[in-house]
Amino acid sequence: MLDINRSSYLMSTYSTCDVGHHVWEFRAKKITIDKAKGRGTARDVRFYYHHIPWMYLPYFGFPTDNRRESGFLSPNLSNTSRSGYVISAPYYFNLAPNYDMTLTPRIYTRRGLVLEDTFRYKTKRGSGLLGVEYNPRDTASNDSGTLYDTQNRARYLVKFVSTTHLWDSWSLNTNINRASDGSFLYDYGSDLYNTSIGTLPSSVYMNGSGKWWTGSIGADVYQNINPFLNNSVMQYNRLPRALFNMEMPLSKWLEFGMDNEVTAFRK
Repeated sequence: MLDINRSSYLMSTYSTCDVGHHVWEFRAKKITIDKAKGRGTARDVRFYYHHIPWMYLPYFGFPTDNRRESGFLSPNLSNTSRSGYVISAPYYFNLAPNYDMTLTPRIYTRRGLVLEDTFRYKTKRGSGLLGVEYNPRDTASNDSGTLYDTQNRARYLVKFVSTTHLWDSWSLNTNINRASDGSFLYDYGSDLYNTSIGTLPSSVYMNGSGKWWTGSIGADVYQNINPFLNNSVMQYNRLPRALFNMEMPLSKWLEFGMDNEVTAFRK
């Protein structure tokens, strides 16, 4: 024990699993823990999963409590037939108690560098997320018969989701999704979306409610992201769309209700 907050350990192990039931642990030549900072450091480290060694690091820093901090997250290595081998190394920025950002460079052996950025925030009036994936130049050729020729072109994917309180019972809800072309998810996949979907929906609605009623006004638009089908298969955009519903008791045994919707379909 160095003092009330700092301690040092030689030839020891560290794990957050239950005592006697370590699913994972690491063993190190020297471990130093600082409770005041919520940080630990280890040197000459070997990682074990069910007592099987799987990685070695000469130096390793780790948290000892639930405080957030900036730093690299676990890297990922994968392979796809469309993009080749993929390696990513996300870095987390703990910018403030109410917002943060994760920056993830991904290298595709067939398509080049993709930079992914996810920004999250919370305010007194709402919360939101902005996600962007961007490749300044796709180096792969279109060899799969899709409808899009994307070689040597910049490609991107954008997602913005937010909820904002306006006044009284009224709020604004947005869910914006947009890709540079219909082959993006087919070629890259994405942490932001399910790659099996055929359309990217976007919507903006202002919603309100009272004692006996609810109402909203907004719009829904869709983007085709099936690389083998043209836009004739797409559903109609609802632009704009308004709803007003009421349910009001008239007596102990009788109530009045109505559901109303007005929509302009555009294609």
